Amino acid sequence: MDGEKVIGFCWGYPITISDLEKKLGITLNSRSETEQLIAYQDEVGVLSEFRNRKIAKTMVRKRLNDFEKQGLLYGIVRTRELPESSQTFLWYKNLGYEILTRYPDGRVILGRSLVGLKKLLGSA
Repeated sequence: MDGEKVIGFCWGYPITISDLEKKLGITLNSRSETEQLIAYQDEVGVLSEFRNRKIAKTMVRKRLNDFEKQGLLYGIVRTRELPESSQTFLWYKNLGYEILTRYPDGRVILGRSLVGLKKLLGSA
């Protein structure tokens, strides 16, 4: 928040692999149990004039703390790779997320273990 103005948002939640596949209309070909809970980072956004101030990183770090408290070990995010990679895609790739599947429209599903992610995000 900047005063009463919302400048950024972030939400995510635990979800089973099978429910996430239904929600996103994909098959992850997971080696894990499809009823295993994973951390799905649904949305992250910061108004353009407030970017490059580590606001998204701070929000994602707080969401990661929530995921860790719930015992979640694996995270997934959906973002855009093509025709032009989104800042979110580039940022998550730099954090070690790997492409799990691609949509025909250029969106991708990225995933990685949450172990060690807090260290990459740094302290608040």
